[in-house]
Amino acid sequence: MKSHGWLIKLMMGLLASVFLWAAPTAVAQAEPTPDFEVRLFCEDAYWASYSDYTDRVLTVPYNIGNVGTAPVYNVTLQAASATNSVNSITGIPIWMGDLEAGIWNSLSFKWYVPFGVTSFVSTLTVCFDCDPNICVGEVDADDGGSPDPLFNGGINIKPGSCPNSINLDSSGRVAVAVYSFDDFDAQDIIAGTVLFAGAAPVKWGPEDVDGDGRLDMVYHFERENLELQPGDNRACLSAQLSDGGSFRSCDMVRLLD
Repeated sequence: MKSHGWLIKLMMGLLASVFLWAAPTAVAQAEPTPDFEVRLFCEDAYWASYSDYTDRVLTVPYNIGNVGTAPVYNVTLQAASATNSVNSITGIPIWMGDLEAGIWNSLSFKWYVPFGVTSFVSTLTVCFDCDPNICVGEVDADDGGSPDPLFNGGINIKPGSCPNSINLDSSGRVAVAVYSFDDFDAQDIIAGTVLFAGAAPVKWGPEDVDGDGRLDMVYHFERENLELQPGDNRACLSAQLSDGGSFRSCDMVRLLD
């Protein structure tokens, strides 16, 4: 009886071992599938230079990526259109190659935006292997109704931070960078005329913030002096230039309770 019990236990152990070894092979594996998506960058649209502003050429960065589990091949931007008489300047089609799963590529697209147009809806049609994916998104091109040039992309609130969160109930300072471009030198700004959200700077100085080899200007403002209200999602900096001109630029903000 003892020998039989030992044999039965051995056979049961062998069966369990076979079952445990074979079980994983019976699990069905899901086929990897591509999933394609087009998104706007956090930084939003901007005028890339002062001449782009006067020529009404707005740059809009898009983020194009594969959020699926398999590669997508022959990614191509096939069409682009917009509302409010806004026209594409960037030539299409644009072949972007292949995208592995989880990989994102950036694309800067230029639009002609007539004076007076404060926003428009852009539609991009991107395809891989002729399977279209359409991105429809509203683009903010607000010039604030001001005769002064609004230089979207000309300033950066809290450089290195995104989103640009500001807690008005806390103390401290908020840094705002003004970028230099080929045809615009931020050091031409008269510091004594600078206002950001109604506040004058308490400290300022040159610094190459974006690493392009040009000296930008960074201004610091006391948070308690900013004239921002709950619900505001944008703050602007204005100033006079040494050549008698004026400067005005805005950036997005997120106010914290």
